[in-house]
Amino acid sequence: MGVIKKIVFLSLLTIVSIIFQAQTRIACVGNSITENTALSNDDKYPAILQRLLGDEYEVRNYGLSARTLLKKGDHPYSKEDKYKEVLNWNPNIVIIKLGTNDGKANNWKHKADFEKDYIEFIDSFKNLPSNPQIFVCYPIPVVEDNFLPLSDTLVTREMMPMIKNVAKKTNSRIIDLHTPLVGKSDFVYDKVHPNEKGTRSMARIVAKAICPWRSFPRPALHPLRIVFVGNSITAGAGIEIDPAQEAIHYLDSLGYDLKYKNCGISGYTTQDFLPGSNAFKRIIDAANDINQELIPLVFSIKLGTNDSAIKGPTGAPISPERYEQNMQKIIDSLHTRFTKAEIILHYPLWYSPNTQNSSSYLQEGLDRLKSYEPVINKLAKKNKGFVKVGDKKGFDIFRKRYTKYYQAENGEQGIFFLHPNTTGAVVLGNLWGESIDKVIRQIIIKNQIKKLP
Repeated sequence: MGVIKKIVFLSLLTIVSIIFQAQTRIACVGNSITENTALSNDDKYPAILQRLLGDEYEVRNYGLSARTLLKKGDHPYSKEDKYKEVLNWNPNIVIIKLGTNDGKANNWKHKADFEKDYIEFIDSFKNLPSNPQIFVCYPIPVVEDNFLPLSDTLVTREMMPMIKNVAKKTNSRIIDLHTPLVGKSDFVYDKVHPNEKGTRSMARIVAKAICPWRSFPRPALHPLRIVFVGNSITAGAGIEIDPAQEAIHYLDSLGYDLKYKNCGISGYTTQDFLPGSNAFKRIIDAANDINQELIPLVFSIKLGTNDSAIKGPTGAPISPERYEQNMQKIIDSLHTRFTKAEIILHYPLWYSPNTQNSSSYLQEGLDRLKSYEPVINKLAKKNKGFVKVGDKKGFDIFRKRYTKYYQAENGEQGIFFLHPNTTGAVVLGNLWGESIDKVIRQIIIKNQIKKLP
């Protein structure tokens, strides 16, 4: 019996040893935002990250208050014993969240050294035997009139572009801790340091960066409902994952609690979506299905590609004047039914000037497509308060990288480019997601201002 117990004990010891050997070591390097002495250990972001990732990972907090990345800063991290400790631990993954203290005036006067010092700091980890994966974080937003003092404008316009360059030069991955927390002053307790809501959000964002294929519990942020309206591009013609799904993935990564419907229909124009049509009824049914009182509802609309055609789609060619009339009818009817909803109009995407499948587009159609852009601007101005202009960048981005972002399709005028491929769907979805997030943040900030005494 004693022999059996001994065998069992040794077997368990071996299993435990294997588990610990297999753990991925994650070092969270940073300043007081990482150390966060005001919070309990369980509420600090590295501890929450540990719980999210599970036993296959060992997460350690190497944050140290007031520390800078700059070697000429008032308290350089590289001169501390904790720096030696993290190097000696030989981590597999390093999360670097430094920069906030560097932005103080007495430190930022040495900003010319920021990229060089950051690269040297990263290289000190890359030279470890573990050859760790490096993640560099954009600093979280600081609220104006903070105690440092530090302007968030400096962070976004000066520091973040430098961090982006550093990531590119060192082949490190960026974790954007800034964008998801913009406008959320209730996520910090002193205009600089994250409270429990802030650390939960930080931990989830970092966890998603480390394990993008996994789902993590969502912190209680802002619920959102979206109805996507469009043509074959919105519907995701020729690909498995459409841009609407990618927009949802993007917004989910920011912590939104989402429900959505995709009402994209191939070949459809603004004429097809006019009130009274089956397509418009589909939009209304979709909105009614997911709409909830006190939760923002967004109609994300991208129409115009088929309207611009020379012939083929319903009503084509649709002049800019007719396009405006059709869109206004759609807007009016949506606003009458959903008075609190936001309507976001995205610019249509570029297509190659030889595009001709069952419909004919060509250069004439492309010129007409461009004429819809000022109409969209006019509609937003005319319906100020509930209609916003969404993505404007997609047209030029896809024009410049059409071979990378489009499916190559055979047409009567040779190979043409009209529908995004899988990579393009991700890019377009992110552009839509960014514009939707921007609109929602504006609403949140506006509501916060209204609540002020």
